[in-house]
Amino acid sequence: MRAARLFGILIGLLAVVIAVAYLLRMPLAGIAARSVMAGAGIENPKAEIAALSMDRIVLRDVAIGPNGANGIDIREIEARFNWRTVLQDRTVESINIGPGTIRAMVSPDGVVSLPGFISRNRDGNSSTVLPFSILHVSDLEIIIDTPEGVASGTLDADYDATTGGNAKIRIATERAGIPTHLVENSEFSLEASIDADDAVVAQGAFAGDAVTSSGILRDVDISIDANLLSWRSALSDGLSALSGQTQIDLKSATMNLAEVPATAVINSAQSEILFGGPVASLQLAGQINLRTAGGEIIADLGGRPLTIQADNGAALSVSENDVDALFHRTNTGDKASWAFDVSGGGMAVHGSVDAETTDDGWFVLAPVRLGDYDAERISFDDASAIVRVTTRPEGLTADITMTSALRVLSIGRMSVFDAPVETNFLIDANYANKTASISLPPDQCLTLTNARITIDQQDTEAKLKDATLCENNAPLAVVNWSDAMQSRFGGSLSAGGLQYRLGRTTINGRLPQIEFSGLYQPALHLTSITGDIAGGALVFNKFLVFSNADGLFDFKLDHQMMSATARMDRVRIVQNMDTPLVAPVLGKGTLQLYDRDVDFDYVLTTLLGERLGTGVGVHNVTTARGRSIFTFDRLEYVADGIQPSALAPVLKGVVGQTTGATTGEAEFEWAPNPIGLSSKANFQFEDITFVGPTRIVNQTIGVNGQMKLASLWPVKTDGVQTITVSGVDFGALQIIEAGEIRFDMPGDETL
Repeated sequence: MRAARLFGILIGLLAVVIAVAYLLRMPLAGIAARSVMAGAGIENPKAEIAALSMDRIVLRDVAIGPNGANGIDIREIEARFNWRTVLQDRTVESINIGPGTIRAMVSPDGVVSLPGFISRNRDGNSSTVLPFSILHVSDLEIIIDTPEGVASGTLDADYDATTGGNAKIRIATERAGIPTHLVENSEFSLEASIDADDAVVAQGAFAGDAVTSSGILRDVDISIDANLLSWRSALSDGLSALSGQTQIDLKSATMNLAEVPATAVINSAQSEILFGGPVASLQLAGQINLRTAGGEIIADLGGRPLTIQADNGAALSVSENDVDALFHRTNTGDKASWAFDVSGGGMAVHGSVDAETTDDGWFVLAPVRLGDYDAERISFDDASAIVRVTTRPEGLTADITMTSALRVLSIGRMSVFDAPVETNFLIDANYANKTASISLPPDQCLTLTNARITIDQQDTEAKLKDATLCENNAPLAVVNWSDAMQSRFGGSLSAGGLQYRLGRTTINGRLPQIEFSGLYQPALHLTSITGDIAGGALVFNKFLVFSNADGLFDFKLDHQMMSATARMDRVRIVQNMDTPLVAPVLGKGTLQLYDRDVDFDYVLTTLLGERLGTGVGVHNVTTARGRSIFTFDRLEYVADGIQPSALAPVLKGVVGQTTGATTGEAEFEWAPNPIGLSSKANFQFEDITFVGPTRIVNQTIGVNGQMKLASLWPVKTDGVQTITVSGVDFGALQIIEAGEIRFDMPGDETL
């Protein structure tokens, strides 16, 4: 200890000075004093002998340090002694020090030094025998230079080896410390009394702001009461050898969430989830009792819980477990154990923590049970979790097993309702990179038997049944807070059942397999998702069935609207009817959703890949109204290719084998009931020859002309239609002369 070393130097100095003074008296005493200090490792020492006798010496203007006063600058040091004792035992009767200044320096990595003291390695421990019987220190100013500012104060002390003594120290600063740990507008004070058997009773206090890289504690008010058995053990063996009790009473401290990097990025929605409502600050209070003996440290809470109170009424209370101490340090490692309760803000949480040190960190086991919880952003009936955490210098890993009967969870504009969850997931956090990944154990997926999802301001709702979320060669989510907080996520989603509504537009059926990846940026209120679609079977507005899909999509949701684009490379389309009027077809195309309107274009082929034509359309999701125009390619009817009865099953038995070609255009409009679906079409026939119609006619030959339909379902012509025919074969009767056929289909299944 540097103070003990200083006293030793002073006593050694006295021994030499007394010997020199006996022979040479005062003229050379000052030179001897400076020589002894320099030889003992003191840089640039200065000292003047103001008075010297065989029982008393006074040193004036004692200065140590590069500039003569940077380390120690004491106006006067007086020692009274028996010269024989000084020479033989290196002890004096009394030392008076002061007034003066002692300056310490703190390096950026927290190492404390006294300018002017040259560091030397010494073998053995410091002696516990004091080189004086009486010590008096008065008006000693202490200055501490730190990378973040200067702290200053005073020290006064009186000590008598036979009766004990006392000491007072006070340090104040506007700002001081190292970059990662400092204090502001703070004051520290300590008063200690020492009795004759070296026991120490001390009372201290700290008031001010504590600033760290992890956050700021404002208006900290701490009092300290200590009862130590002997300070001499610490002098020889270090602070770990102290035995006694210390009570630290945290009367109050305020944590403003905006000043804590980990919580500054929390928005109102996340605050609702974490704290049950908006929270700006937390109040901390509690008491910790420390017992030290033989190098061991035991901590408890003194029978009263440590509390953290949020300004919305929510509170965290930490108490001791019935068996284990709050904290226990031994030569083999550290252990900690406590119980905690969260109440207020709609919360009711109870859990416990058991932790112990590992080679380079901690292992923590925390079973947690949550009662019914009901808040605007999150609520559930009952939930429990078992949390296993392993910390290391660069981060932590966690294994969490969770069961929850979730009623509602809202993140941003999206809310999930009625979703019982039972899952196991893993967390890996890296402090340096400021990232945390959330993943699932190998070969495990997250399952939801039921879930309902809505998006605010979008008039949309989805219901999932037997949904499964699995990883897709990457963690489910990676949270990054190195800059503006953001989360990347992805996975593979499937569901046995889907009911989806967007405005008055409905989609029902089996969800395709969706491989997706996305980015959530809370500060921008923006969610972006891209992915692949495969399989599924979905019914659009109860009319068309889309199945066996293969495509890509891109989705964006901001604070105002939802937009999406999709490209379908293949999808099977059929009418949602027991007996479809039109045969199943394959489609491909693109669609774009912007706000409430969907624009789309598509190409249709037969199931064998024969191209039928192209179409464009628009659909308003709010009103569920839309229209589409489909333009047929020139369809050539061949024996092993396209046939009318294959395109429209209702023509089976009516129209047989056909040759020739058809072009045309069909227009569809749809709206919710009672309007439903309406359609119209124009067809141009080119030398159409076909068997029938029905069994009455063997063959109809050379049909040409145009037919306008006012409706396809049911079939209705736009008035009387006229086509030309080259001939009609009735079997026994053959009409081979060209002629005209005029007909009308009024829409009641008659001709």
